[in-house]
Amino acid sequence: IITGASGTGKSAVIKALDYCLGSSKCQLPVYVRRRCVAVGVKWVRGTEEMISCRQVPLVGKAPNSYMYVTTGRNLKVPRSVEEFEGRGPVAVSKARLGEAFGIEAMPIGDSEQPERDSLDRPSIRQFTPYVFVTKEVIDSETVLLHGLDDNRKAPPIIATMPYFLGVVNGSTATAERRLRQARRALEIDAAREEARVAKDSLLKQRSRVLLGEAQQLGLVERPPEGADEAFLIGMLRRAASPAARPLQYPGADQLDSLQERRQATLKELNQTKRKLRALAVTEQESLDYEAAVSTQQQKLRIAEHLHLLDVPTKCPVCESETAAGAEVAVAMRQSLETIRAETSAVGRLRPQIGEAAEQLNKRVEEL
Repeated sequence: IITGASGTGKSAVIKALDYCLGSSKCQLPVYVRRRCVAVGVKWVRGTEEMISCRQVPLVGKAPNSYMYVTTGRNLKVPRSVEEFEGRGPVAVSKARLGEAFGIEAMPIGDSEQPERDSLDRPSIRQFTPYVFVTKEVIDSETVLLHGLDDNRKAPPIIATMPYFLGVVNGSTATAERRLRQARRALEIDAAREEARVAKDSLLKQRSRVLLGEAQQLGLVERPPEGADEAFLIGMLRRAASPAARPLQYPGADQLDSLQERRQATLKELNQTKRKLRALAVTEQESLDYEAAVSTQQQKLRIAEHLHLLDVPTKCPVCESETAAGAEVAVAMRQSLETIRAETSAVGRLRPQIGEAAEQLNKRVEEL
């Protein structure tokens, strides 16, 4: 609980925390935004640590499209922007933050846009109401959680509440979300069909049936959606006139060019899939390597327990003078520094691998 006099910066702490959890807007006070260039939060759970940092935009400017998230052990708190690590797009960084907090990754549907969070998909943005409570919520007699008084934020918070309270798991939440999407799509299609039938007269309906057959034969183009009866009758007369001719099939020269385009497209598709498989192997190898490095670091932490990182000249057991012990301590300290650097390097590369895989997946769908 943070208390203090008015204007001492209590709200700025929560605004900075929310901003480092992937908020699309920087709501830090103007006084703070004019006097700092970045904010960050360090999270610690046992031996695991995570640092999330973002640069503070100028007053009146929008935030950058990237942020910094790094995970590991014994992480050093950066003192300048140049020391930030783990740069990645905001969407990728929010996914990493969600994984760190135990939020399961939900598959993205065909009709959804990956760059924007779905309203009812659990993410780090729906998790923030359970992290902090502002003074406005504490004083309110009607608002239970932070964000429920905002019409834009309240629906996703309510939709994901069963997941965060443990009522449903990831697979159940995904199935319910698909069911809601299917119901909404069905309602929209039914409403459109009812509106179309109500507007169309019997003559327009029969005209569209005949024009659909004429379109299959290549006699006319597809009629516009809002065409009136006179326009449809005119198209029927043109289709029935002796001057109407079916559309010609492509000639041999056109077929050759189309075949070349098809072969080039298939070639690019195969190359893209090979790159995607190589990225998947690289990502798995990075995970295996990080696990191996973490195991080595746990073994070398005996040096911290025995206070060997200060390079003692005496044996920690019998307290006798020893030069060999100092050499071993120096070697262990160097190994620890090397392992920490390698862990940080893996953390920096993983967002880039994820972003590249996402771009390749999009390209595969396009091809």
